[in-house]
Amino acid sequence: MVRAVSGLAPIETVTIRRMLSHESGLPSEPPGTDWSVPAYRGDPGQVLRRPGDITLRLPPNFRHKYSDLAYQLLGEIVARVTGTPFAQYLSESVLAPLGMQATAFEPLSGSLQDRCATGYRELGLSDEPDPAPLMPPVWAEGGLWSDLGDLARWVAFQLGAYRDRERTGGVLSAATLREMHRPRYLADDEWTQAWGISWCGQRAADTVWITHSGWVPGFTSSICFDPRCQVGAIVLLNGEQSESTTELAVSLAGTACAGGPAQVPETGPAAKAAPGACQPLLGLYARPGLTHVVRVEWRDGRLAVAGPEPRRWRFPLSPTSDPEVFTVDLDSPQAGDQVRFHRTADGRVCAISLFDATFARLDR
Repeated sequence: MVRAVSGLAPIETVTIRRMLSHESGLPSEPPGTDWSVPAYRGDPGQVLRRPGDITLRLPPNFRHKYSDLAYQLLGEIVARVTGTPFAQYLSESVLAPLGMQATAFEPLSGSLQDRCATGYRELGLSDEPDPAPLMPPVWAEGGLWSDLGDLARWVAFQLGAYRDRERTGGVLSAATLREMHRPRYLADDEWTQAWGISWCGQRAADTVWITHSGWVPGFTSSICFDPRCQVGAIVLLNGEQSESTTELAVSLAGTACAGGPAQVPETGPAAKAAPGACQPLLGLYARPGLTHVVRVEWRDGRLAVAGPEPRRWRFPLSPTSDPEVFTVDLDSPQAGDQVRFHRTADGRVCAISLFDATFARLDR
């Protein structure tokens, strides 16, 4: 099924247990993945029709390497062993017994489809939310749709393994759940993270949180729980900011453990869309030789020129009587300087005159 890269290790060292704990050395994603499209082979049958494309990237058991491909193949193993499609098996053997009626793989039923949130891309050149492209179907490696109530049932199921330590039968025994939570190896040199079986342990102060986060285009999610305090937190975001969801989940759960008031971050007013006349101006511009790249973006209701990294430096612009000319605001180091946009004969913005230099447009 999988071929080894010369000199890494015999392919037989890729075991089910190593795939479960992300130490198999398999690639992060199935062959042909391109998240910018997005292009993704979510059907394991499609992947296995070209087994020569699957190669080891690291020797098994060498170090942590998260692999969606490994979990896709694990789902196919479940399907072949049980003789049941993975989605059906999971629904009948796990979701239904736990009462998780709002959790399913695509295609979703009409009632669940109607409840789906709209996913948004990571904010690029504007604060205006930009819906993410539709994601190809994903299964065992993280394609479940769910809601807060069902995920709370899932966390309660995990925590129950420490309240009734002798529980057996049902979906999984308490001992098996605890084994999945137990660290197998360290994931960083600071000893702050460790991987168990599918779960990650994250140390914060004197607490080791059992965590896992997820990302697909348009959505991120994080779950964490502390078996000692019997407290957990769930954060669901229809946007692409996985680090912030993890931090927020741990912060909320830590607050709950301490018994203090929750520190919920304030949210500002809804972002205002860029005016139609400004939309064509947004983009990336560079000097010849790509020695300097700038961004023209719409943030906080203003057009601005910014450095290559968001918020590194930023000059808000004010319009003039000429729709192609703007001036840098007075509170900026380049106050009063003019910024002129240039267009081709067909009206497309192709360049910008900025700080006595011309920057050609890079993006489409």
